[in-house]
Amino acid sequence: MTPLPEVPDRAEEVGLNLALLWALVRKHLRQILGYSLALGVLVGLLSLFVLPKKYEARAVLLPPAEDLLSGGGWIKSLVPGLTGGGTSAEVMMALLQSDRVCWSVIQNLRLDTLWEDTVRQELLKRAQDRLKVESDITLGTILVKFRERDPRLAARVVEEILRVTEQLNDTLKISPIKPFLRVLDPPYPPHKKASPKTTLNVLVTLFLAGVLLTGFFGLREVRKARIDDCWDLRLAVGDRPCQSYRSPEDLKHLRYPALRAAASGKPGVLAWFPGTPKGLLDTLLQQLNALASSEAAGWSSAGPLPEALPQLLSGLAPDQEFWILVPAGRTTKEDLKALLSLLRRAGREPTLFLVLTA
Repeated sequence: MTPLPEVPDRAEEVGLNLALLWALVRKHLRQILGYSLALGVLVGLLSLFVLPKKYEARAVLLPPAEDLLSGGGWIKSLVPGLTGGGTSAEVMMALLQSDRVCWSVIQNLRLDTLWEDTVRQELLKRAQDRLKVESDITLGTILVKFRERDPRLAARVVEEILRVTEQLNDTLKISPIKPFLRVLDPPYPPHKKASPKTTLNVLVTLFLAGVLLTGFFGLREVRKARIDDCWDLRLAVGDRPCQSYRSPEDLKHLRYPALRAAASGKPGVLAWFPGTPKGLLDTLLQQLNALASSEAAGWSSAGPLPEALPQLLSGLAPDQEFWILVPAGRTTKEDLKALLSLLRRAGREPTLFLVLTA
């Protein structure tokens, strides 16, 4: 094919609108679903049989008595910053998650042996990563939670945290109230695992895999040089009218644009790129002429493009119907964009038909 002439101004870029994105998803739907489901099943199996299960034991505590009896109520004790200084509830929460309490629990329960580590900072970090102390403003309680693979050990750790905190309060004489910790619900070994959450992991995997695969296939389509299907054609030309034509039987799907062209009462021109089967071109011309209402509305062919473009434009009426056949797998996106840029300068907006010759 003779190279197209240079185009000074760049052709319009095609935005990824919703219709174009949906066309991409439909094109690769089987691959996206297949890969996503495979990854989802893999993550589900990993969550069920490979990833370690962790159980969360928890204890529910009431805020200290002086906070309940104070003018601000327990809301002040649970929300730091509402009072000038720290309340008893704030002190309680600080003690429960302090390094001193965590280290005593690690030593008392020999968690260093269980976790097979001897470095103090690493042991403290692991314990505090599994410990969570938070306030429930709605119920006015303090929650102490701990996650561990063994549900009984998780409950024992929470019990030991409460015991050591109570003992530390006596040692430091922080509060004269006895007991310092008022346990509303003591910790029990949980029956259901807290993590990994198999269903959530699978759903998140399906969503992320679908998004990433859509982006992957979209990038691959954008980088592809040749036009192989309707999605490639739309990506190259944007919102211009375009349809596909595989065989003469497909004309029944094209009757509306064909009848619209015939009703114009002016001759139509069917231009074509190299690679369009001559038999298919002749058959299409015959059927289009059969739809024409008069001899004046007959159709003729012009090609191959772009060599025939100057002669074609010189003999083309301003409002004359103008179709271009684009053979799949033979035409590059850059060639088509350059050709459309030249036509745009001449004030022409042709209807494009992708010829699927497979």
